[in-house]
Amino acid sequence: MGTFLLPTAKVETIIANEFKNVIIGQVEKQITKNAAKGAAFEKVVVNDVVKSGEKNVVEQVTIKANNGVGKTKMDVVSRTESGAVKLREVKASETAPLRPNQKRYIRVLLKVAAQLLERESQAFLEEHRFPQQL
Repeated sequence: MGTFLLPTAKVETIIANEFKNVIIGQVEKQITKNAAKGAAFEKVVVNDVVKSGEKNVVEQVTIKANNGVGKTKMDVVSRTESGAVKLREVKASETAPLRPNQKRYIRVLLKVAAQLLERESQAFLEEHRFPQQL
């Protein structure tokens, strides 16, 4: 039998595809591993929240904007004894980033919360007129 040579471009394509398949396989394994680690850590957080006495503990809550544009998910939502709503995004790793929608909605939620606090504070001050000098 004689020597069989493949054209260089074809060899490079074969090697590139094999390398790509190996990398994709490694990335998929890491994603699966990260998801399992995240789910386990989320369960730990839920148990801690329940133990702390918070009520109505719910996992994976979708939050939508009033205008219907966009949405995000919060990992754990609960109520404190005083009735305050707590939203938690659980990350099992210090390096796990927030998804773009999460960043956007957390900023919106903080802004709305600040506006509500301002309104509630103003209503409280109007309802309880304090003397000029205390």
